[in-house]
Amino acid sequence: MIRELEAREIEKIYREEMTGDFPAEELKPIDLILRLKAEGRYCAFGNFEGEKLTAYAFLIHEKDDPVYLLDFFAVCRGGRDQCIGSTFIRELLHKLNPEFWILEVEDIASAANEEEREIRTRRMDFYHKNGVKDTTMYTCQYGVNLKLLYLSEKEITGDIEPGLYEKLDAIYQFTFGERYQDGTVTLMKPERLWWKEAVVYQIYPRSFKDSNGDGIGDLRGIIEKMDYLQELGVDVIWLSPIYESPNDDNGYDISNYQAIMKEFGTMEDFDEMLASAHAHGLRLVMDLVVNHTSDEHPWFVESRKSVDNPYRDYYIWREGKDGKFPNNWGSCFTGSAWEFDERTQMYYLHLFSKKQPDLNWENPKLRQEIYDMMNWWLDQGIAGFRMDVIDLIGKIPDQKIKENGPMLHKYLQEMNEATFGHRDSMTVGECWGATPEIGRLYTDPARKELSMIFQFEQIQLDKKPGGQRWDLKPLYLPDLKCVFSKWQTELEGHGWNSLFWNNHDLPRIVSRWGNDGDYRVLSAKMLATLLHGMKGTPYIYQGEEIGMTNVPFQTIDEFPDIETQNIYQERLKAGFTEEETMHAIRAKARDNARTPMQWNAEKNAGFTEGTPWYRVNPNYKEINVEQALADPESVFYHYQKLIQLRKEHEVMVYGTYQLLFPEDEDLYIYTRTLEEEKWLIVCNFHEKTRKLQCKRAGQVMLSNYADTPAAEKITELRPYEAVIYQMESWDANHGERGQDHSSDFEADIELV
Repeated sequence: MIRELEAREIEKIYREEMTGDFPAEELKPIDLILRLKAEGRYCAFGNFEGEKLTAYAFLIHEKDDPVYLLDFFAVCRGGRDQCIGSTFIRELLHKLNPEFWILEVEDIASAANEEEREIRTRRMDFYHKNGVKDTTMYTCQYGVNLKLLYLSEKEITGDIEPGLYEKLDAIYQFTFGERYQDGTVTLMKPERLWWKEAVVYQIYPRSFKDSNGDGIGDLRGIIEKMDYLQELGVDVIWLSPIYESPNDDNGYDISNYQAIMKEFGTMEDFDEMLASAHAHGLRLVMDLVVNHTSDEHPWFVESRKSVDNPYRDYYIWREGKDGKFPNNWGSCFTGSAWEFDERTQMYYLHLFSKKQPDLNWENPKLRQEIYDMMNWWLDQGIAGFRMDVIDLIGKIPDQKIKENGPMLHKYLQEMNEATFGHRDSMTVGECWGATPEIGRLYTDPARKELSMIFQFEQIQLDKKPGGQRWDLKPLYLPDLKCVFSKWQTELEGHGWNSLFWNNHDLPRIVSRWGNDGDYRVLSAKMLATLLHGMKGTPYIYQGEEIGMTNVPFQTIDEFPDIETQNIYQERLKAGFTEEETMHAIRAKARDNARTPMQWNAEKNAGFTEGTPWYRVNPNYKEINVEQALADPESVFYHYQKLIQLRKEHEVMVYGTYQLLFPEDEDLYIYTRTLEEEKWLIVCNFHEKTRKLQCKRAGQVMLSNYADTPAAEKITELRPYEAVIYQMESWDANHGERGQDHSSDFEADIELV
């Protein structure tokens, strides 16, 4: 039985139960609690079996106010693990029938140790199991970060239900005002941070623009194109590695972290490029490769000299077993991950090329060297780092643990504290093996690790189950919706997403999910709309903004990349036919992304006056920047408009995401909601025509067709059509404007 508690019962529970259930610093003075109850600002309920108290709940609540803040909740000792708590909550909610039920739970991510993490996880799981939902808000009390949760028939839209923040603020003032004169109770809205609102443009320097005619893109070529990047509207440049390197893996094998590759220029060129970026309102993010170095790095040169060299433990060395490799780990570039070194008769680890030995992150001296190098670059004025294969630095070779090792997050927290954590910077980690659960560990602000990560689940949707990425299967739109939506919803309130289609390791998206023939322009715009409409930081890879395509490679000799060459040989040895192998490579090889940027219809696409280091896509006469800038309906200007929408409308950045019609095989439809503003994004992924009827009014904010009608009528979605609608908020049944029935929104849209 549940009943409201009298003042004398509250005082008895306080002294006999609460002082043992809650830390002393959390307990409000009993006289304050009793005074607030007398004023009608506080209430308490107990669950009884006969005369025996089994559970209790103390709530902050003003008379006639539909919002309850759960202040204290506990099951009495002796009654735990008997489902009493769940039954009590459900019955209490039924009895009170609150409009909003708010509570605070210790944030899991900020737990001091594993034991505390387990306790907090069990507590959070209990509330989630009983229907309590997350917000994006935190409070901080007595030095502890608390996650704000709620339970209501309503949905908290955007960052917070309108008026709830102010209501909670008032609650804290009258409950804590006398005790916390020093202001240790802080109600925090989600942070607005520049990197959440930014759009990032990735430059692969070798293929961007050559300034001196040697056929290789360089820093001065980037300087030449700053006006172009400014016109596009991006905010950040991510620069693939420009460090000194023998170039076994196109710069991802670094021999000197604090020098520039000669082909790209000098440190003076870098300084000028950085100054030019800043003058154009652009920040610069550097590619950080610290899982491995080049075998020509001075650290490794010293390391391989002898087993007692001071640099020996900068890398991972092992004895062989029975005349064979230390274990059966394979390199990502095929073959064993272990290379025998004649000089010391031991093997070193290389998860990539044999010329890329892996660093030993267990060595604190090595870690400090890396942090010093990072700080040096930050002192130059860069805005942060993209971290190459950062999920591998916690590896434990002897236990065959590659990704997400047990020390990984400790290393990242240490790195954060030693380098970028005290600066206004942005970090993004490349994490191929991440799940949303792992993503939250990386990106929850309370954990102080990274701003965001790259995860690649959507990239592997054309891979056969259990196969390699070269074992292809047809793409299926509901699969894409499932993956994107999972990351959108499961990181909500816990971290931040990165949004990308392309990068230097991936084929061109218009040749993959789009149509690079007759519908190239329309499908490229559609794909851009889908991605930039989601919650997270969008990334544009060079050439994506003009709709560059994969290259019609004919023979394996046309693929210079080391990974492609190795895969070709490996798959032929495994019994795949030449035709099967080449089909997979043409579709997935990263060579597709590395062809020179197509600037104009002149020789070599305007990339160089010399002989380009990589073949130019033969379609450069039709697809190039000069043509795009001359055509107001080009892919370029669609990207420009998308970027501008993000700058002008916060809903595009901070609005919550909701997927509609998850099983439809042609249409990707979702909403973004921030407070009272709701946008509808509709994308047709195929050539077939579909019809959409919307019962709510909606203004077209952007479309890839010039004549898309407003919502609130039957709309014929043409091939690859993509539309962003700004919806009016109203009750579809009664026509009452200003009432947003978010949960009924899907019912207001009909596919016909």
